[in-house]
Amino acid sequence: MPGTARIEVNDKSIELPLVVGSEGETGIDIGKLRAETKSITLDPGFVNT
Repeated sequence: MPGTARIEVNDKSIELPLVVGSEGETGIDIGKLRAETKSITLDPGFVNT
């Protein structure tokens, strides 16, 4: 199931790899997100960490 996810932040578009989670769900490897877009993620309820 590997593939990529395209994320657009303002005028910057990047491709991030997909991974398989421990329960078979699709995950996105955001390891390069900050370096590439100067953006971070937020999970206020700590539900998906």
